[in-house]
Amino acid sequence: MGEPTLFTAALDETIKVAVVSCYLNSFKAFALDLGNFCGSQIIPRLLRYGEMWDCAGLIAPRPLLIESGIRDGGFPMEAAHKAFSKLKEIYGVLGVPERCEMDEFEGGHQFSGRKAFAWFDRWL
Repeated sequence: MGEPTLFTAALDETIKVAVVSCYLNSFKAFALDLGNFCGSQIIPRLLRYGEMWDCAGLIAPRPLLIESGIRDGGFPMEAAHKAFSKLKEIYGVLGVPERCEMDEFEGGHQFSGRKAFAWFDRWL
């Protein structure tokens, strides 16, 4: 449920901490290059205004953990690394880089939870 978590947390400031599983990437990599249009993961014309990391950056300065499965065939790790790097820059500019982490886990397109529960305990 990475897509609804990312956009809901970006738009609803009452959400104090978030874990986005297997979604942070680039619209170009997963949608345009791979044609991965599972469900409704694309907001029409959003790319005119920013990439996925820009949307995720709206969550800042609230704590955000990104989970990415290294064998997720729909959301390439190279693009996930680039997106996380850009997102980490946003948190750095705001002076809270410790509030943004990435957990790369063994697995595919799935919720890991390996670090998620401790993340919530830390920040709530």
